[in-house]
Amino acid sequence: TVIEAAQDGGTSNASFQREYCAMFTDGSDSYFSAVKMHSCTIPDGEEPTTLIKGRTDKKYVVGIDPNMSDSPSADYFGIAIMEVDEKKEIATLVHNYAGLGNLNKHVQYLYYILENFDPSLICIDNAGADMFVEAANNSKLFLDDKINLKTINFDSNKEGVEYTKQVRDLKRAYNKENRQIVFNQVFSSDWIRKANELLQANIDYKKIWFASRTSANGSEFDKQTTYKINLKQVNEENLGDFIETQDNLVYQTKKQCALVEVKTTARGTQTFDLPQHLKRNTSANRARKDNYTALLLANWATKCYFDMKNYKLDEGSATFIPRMV
Repeated sequence: TVIEAAQDGGTSNASFQREYCAMFTDGSDSYFSAVKMHSCTIPDGEEPTTLIKGRTDKKYVVGIDPNMSDSPSADYFGIAIMEVDEKKEIATLVHNYAGLGNLNKHVQYLYYILENFDPSLICIDNAGADMFVEAANNSKLFLDDKINLKTINFDSNKEGVEYTKQVRDLKRAYNKENRQIVFNQVFSSDWIRKANELLQANIDYKKIWFASRTSANGSEFDKQTTYKINLKQVNEENLGDFIETQDNLVYQTKKQCALVEVKTTARGTQTFDLPQHLKRNTSANRARKDNYTALLLANWATKCYFDMKNYKLDEGSATFIPRMV
């Protein structure tokens, strides 16, 4: 009917296609398989589900992709939270954040995460990391609660023996009780390639999982609606809406990953980005990849967390045996 109306109005077929027809991405062009991500999704009714509050017997790792602009067409401020299983060395995406607004709004959400998930490690994009952490530490929320996040000097881009030294220094400097749990990640072209390869491999080998929907699990939904959450900090009207937002954001994260294409430049550098026809749209409703980037950071942080946990610090050995003369 729409095509007939367009033709009756004198619109050419080519013009109609440009203005009215959706453009789809070939599944074979995507770097991350939608089918494999679906197989790595916890079935509805099973746990873990999406979470609005961390479980006391679990550990959590956070990836943050900061953006300070509040323009409707700007990138979102993205956060991904992984629930880690130290025994199996797997992780599940259980919580996301994708927000626009002023800096104070993002600081409030970080405070909510610290209070309700007590993360073990936080990885944040180096571009804007220092500004955001400093703003958070100097906010009234953090000062009143005596929270002060500290950054560890850790270069995860190193390889081989040099990386082992970095992991050793990370483990020595790490102090969860003192909130020394943050490290910055530089988005170099080499790291972007390695981080995407790691995420793809973890999806292929089911080292990463996507949480099931809480709204499809009656007992879990009833349980989470009893939690005491400061809804002003998460910009939600009620707990039911907040839970549905989390269910949707896990789906959106997989959708964003499925749109990512890899291309190689003339110099051999690989780029991971949205298709060109999607990037040309600069409206507020354009396709985005902020949750994908946050997942990339959280997945990398999970690897670093496991490496740190598995590294055995040399406690030193005795070189002198006392003897009685």
